Amino acid sequence: MREQQVLSPRDNYIELDKYLQAAGATHIFLVCGSSIRSLALEGYFQTLARRTGIQVTRFSGFQPNPDYESVMVGNDRLRLNECDLIAAVGGGSARHRRGEMHQEPCWKPGASAGHSNHGGERQ
Repeated sequence: MREQQVLSPRDNYIELDKYLQAAGATHIFLVCGSSIRSLALEGYFQTLARRTGIQVTRFSGFQPNPDYESVMVGNDRLRLNECDLIAAVGGGSARHRRGEMHQEPCWKPGASAGHSNHGGERQ
């Protein structure tokens, strides 16, 4: 598994656009919780497809310290939506879920929390 890269927010996340494009991402599986609403990342992911053509499927169907069944639900949605990159925004549960699915590459913000009001639906 490749080492995770931490990007710091600046210039409206332009470095993240560049990273995702360089990684060849076409469809991101965004694992996040409700606190993303208070972050600039909310708008970033909502406009990503329009700006770059990269589609986003949000997944919030997890609980703190997710169990195996919860992880498998996320894994099924990831495969169903044919996502090729996982982005985990939030605390330990979001990043833990990403790690359990063993999908790379992954981006995680340095000091952010996450949100979603979708259970694995495309934006």
